[in-house]
Amino acid sequence: MFAAAWIGLDLRWQIDLGREVADAAHRFAGKTPDEKALAADDAPIAALAFDIRKALPPPPVRVLVLCDSRLIALRITHFLFPQNASRNSSARDEERENPKLAPPKREALRSGDHLVLLFYSGLRYDAAGGQLVWPNGETKAVDVVLSKPEMQLVRIK
Repeated sequence: MFAAAWIGLDLRWQIDLGREVADAAHRFAGKTPDEKALAADDAPIAALAFDIRKALPPPPVRVLVLCDSRLIALRITHFLFPQNASRNSSARDEERENPKLAPPKREALRSGDHLVLLFYSGLRYDAAGGQLVWPNGETKAVDVVLSKPEMQLVRIK
């Protein structure tokens, strides 16, 4: 009886595995890496990253992805390859319990750097003044490269 139950469970597992393989083959077979990303579960993030990548000048460009969600920032930076993209996070930030990431230091940003502000609460973009505003009141002049409801891509002047 034990052997029959074991074989039944194994058979069920094999059927489920076969369905997953068939689904993956249907979704991804014969597609380019970008098409595969757009067919994956995080397709909206990939589509947003591809829009950002199209708006950027040819590599190498320094791009800093600022997002309160570490996972979304990591996925966006992954899709921005081959640009010099990073997220505003360090190993020390990952260890802290407070999930809010501090904005980058104003003096660390150079002319020509690009910042992606994606659901980020650490900096504010002032459209009237064309500048980024830090919580302490410091500002830095920027040009908007791409604007969407959920994000801003800006270039430091």
